[in-house]
Amino acid sequence: MSDSNSSVGLPLCFIIYPNYLSTIINNSTTLKRVSTILFPQYVVSQNDTVNNLISSNKLSMSTDSSESDFTFLDSKYIGIQRLRDSFENWLIETNGDLKGNFIFQKLLFLDEFYDPNKDKIRKVLNLEDLFASLNRFLFKIFKKQNILLDETEKYPYLINFKSCLQKLKSSCPILELHEDLLNYLIKKQNLLQSISNDKKKENEEIINLDDLQQLCFMFYLDIYNYFTIYQNLNSKFINQWISKELQNSPNYLIDNLQSRIKKFNNFKKNTKYNIEDFNLKYVIDNDFNFVKFLTKNTNDWKLHSQKYKDFTVWKSDNQSYTTIPNMRIFKINGYLNYSLENAIKSLFRNKTGASGDLMVNEKEFNYQSIQSNSSNRKYPTYLHEALFDFGQIFKNRTLHNIISVRATFIGEKVQEVIHFYKTCKLEEKDEKKNLKVITIGARIFNRLDANKTLFTDISLTNTKGVLNSKMLANLSISKLKNDTFQMFNHLIEEDVQKGNGKP
Repeated sequence: MSDSNSSVGLPLCFIIYPNYLSTIINNSTTLKRVSTILFPQYVVSQNDTVNNLISSNKLSMSTDSSESDFTFLDSKYIGIQRLRDSFENWLIETNGDLKGNFIFQKLLFLDEFYDPNKDKIRKVLNLEDLFASLNRFLFKIFKKQNILLDETEKYPYLINFKSCLQKLKSSCPILELHEDLLNYLIKKQNLLQSISNDKKKENEEIINLDDLQQLCFMFYLDIYNYFTIYQNLNSKFINQWISKELQNSPNYLIDNLQSRIKKFNNFKKNTKYNIEDFNLKYVIDNDFNFVKFLTKNTNDWKLHSQKYKDFTVWKSDNQSYTTIPNMRIFKINGYLNYSLENAIKSLFRNKTGASGDLMVNEKEFNYQSIQSNSSNRKYPTYLHEALFDFGQIFKNRTLHNIISVRATFIGEKVQEVIHFYKTCKLEEKDEKKNLKVITIGARIFNRLDANKTLFTDISLTNTKGVLNSKMLANLSISKLKNDTFQMFNHLIEEDVQKGNGKP
């Protein structure tokens, strides 16, 4: 596994518990049963949980039991718990109790519905499975508030959800700050109550998992963003963890990491943009796949700056993606406190005003719609022309791009929108006066809640001449991306105040 530390970071599945493990974590009654079978030498108190016993090394996990339900309890999860503890502590130290717990509580939700073995959202078997998982999640949340109900009742925390909310004595961020989750839990409580009153409805009810899948997708993306920052800022601990704990981790995690390394190396090997690719006036699947790949946590990305807690700039010196030398690779991740719909509407309503003050004379033309019978016209496109104006210090740069958009839906809701751009060949009247920028990248918008959007801006750019030197590129591209993010916030706020941003 020597490649692991030089190619890909630890994926998020390394800190997600399998669902079957989550069924007993924090459940003291079940723990007592487990302890008598596997750990008779320990007297387990009512307040002990599998979590704190593992993390404090009180238990030497064993698989000698004939009870197959508990065969997962072995030393392989001690390292996972240490990694989770470290990440949770970092979240709270850097973001404060409220926000830190808000992010970590999303991980508790993924424990129930994300399968780290297959690295995807797990299959919910039926309504009982859904209700049981939601009830376990709420138990873990309300237990922190000292709200404990009679567990002889079926799904007590879900069926009494709204009354439990009224008993909250202190802040519970996941239930106060995430509007979509709150609405989802209320809907499921109402469904559970209606089924409890009429058993026939359980057989008639069709499980629609679109909302659940969207919650998992949003939670995963948000935690992944913070987990990436955590790994970058705590590289010494991560390297020590990999050298000491990785070999003792569950096999599915090691297999997952090896698979990611293989995919990463294959992608680098097979993805190579040459000068001809930057002449083309169409966009294909591979273009979108490329920018999506660059959102992943690979160890060539280094944190360049974190001016604000919700805004990070990353850079990479990886030169393997194009045959054009000295391409400068940057990306930003920032949080917009507006809905995905408002963000996208502002982007397309102000296409020529959302690029910061370095771009001037922007023009858009030659709109092309989708042609279903052509692989080169699978996506709508338009051409974009602009100048990079650096004042009197540097010569202006010409920018000629083809732009396209791809949206991903979960059910009937848009989850992600990619606004892709790539240099193309246009006729240049002033070819001798200006240098031509070569670039490829995307602005990616992902829904995180009803009024929260993750904005990612990725680009590989060669601005030519002395301006493309490492030092000046770091300054100019970082400024452009910071300006772009601030401009988006301003434009969306302006549109919302005018009433133009309403869905």
